[in-house]
Amino acid sequence: MEYSDREPFRGIDSTGFVLLTTFRRDGTPVPTTVWIVRDGERMIVTSSADAGKTKRVRATGRVTLASSDVAGNTDGESVEGRARVLPDDEVEGLVPLFHERYGEQARQLMASHTGMFTRAMIEILPA
Repeated sequence: MEYSDREPFRGIDSTGFVLLTTFRRDGTPVPTTVWIVRDGERMIVTSSADAGKTKRVRATGRVTLASSDVAGNTDGESVEGRARVLPDDEVEGLVPLFHERYGEQARQLMASHTGMFTRAMIEILPA
């Protein structure tokens, strides 16, 4: 994908993982390594509706993103974003983006979790 020099998320999705940092109401950062996909100008993270990161996004909407490895070791600067949990009617339409990016691993993981929890999608836009 081509990026402009003004693209705030440039390179964030260049690896398979991203360190997503959400913030508690008191401002305490909570980093989590996640899969991420690009959908136009926004980034999308999949999660459980009951996960801590999802609850923190609902509470504050403040996040940072940094390209990382699976262990959360970053390899670049973090970028500020604003996040929101998408409405339920948008969730399943975004699942194919994860299948396309992460292939069979995403298909198997998402299928194995069917019925175990309610899936949520978190939209992240530049701050």
